[in-house]
Amino acid sequence: MVEGNKKMSMSVYSLMQKGTPYKTYKKTIPAWVSVTVLNVFSDRPEKLTLKGDPKINNIDSYVPLWSEKEFLFFKRTNRNHIDNGRLVESTYPKEESILKSVNNLSEEKIIELVNGPWMTLKNQVKKMDSEAAVYRIVTIAEQQERPEKTMKFLREALSRIQSGIPEKEEDK
Repeated sequence: MVEGNKKMSMSVYSLMQKGTPYKTYKKTIPAWVSVTVLNVFSDRPEKLTLKGDPKINNIDSYVPLWSEKEFLFFKRTNRNHIDNGRLVESTYPKEESILKSVNNLSEEKIIELVNGPWMTLKNQVKKMDSEAAVYRIVTIAEQQERPEKTMKFLREALSRIQSGIPEKEEDK
């Protein structure tokens, strides 16, 4: 790496730690949007798919650009999306305003969920789509010695996610 690129990488890295990008773009439509960004550390183009819902401030709807070089590259390679209004310049959301995932629960929250009302647990698990998250709930439910009905439901939910079978409409 050239000395100038190393200095730029360090300043970009510093910006990334502070959470303040040089510029930010946000997708405006609910569909996935594929964009090309410049990796500022390797200086190589990379594909990035924006998947989140822009209406609810989902972090996956944003593209943070950490340097002027990355910004200029982004504008040039994604001009079609920008011109057609699929991408607009925006401000990067503050950490506390980022939508939390239904899959991201603390151990305390899982214990509360497992020991709480049956319908609350059932509804929460049905929203989840992460094998790891449901597995954590199964493990804690086993430790808490929950009833067989609960364990059967949790194991079936885990199996459904592992097999990739979507939740049936009548079960939701």
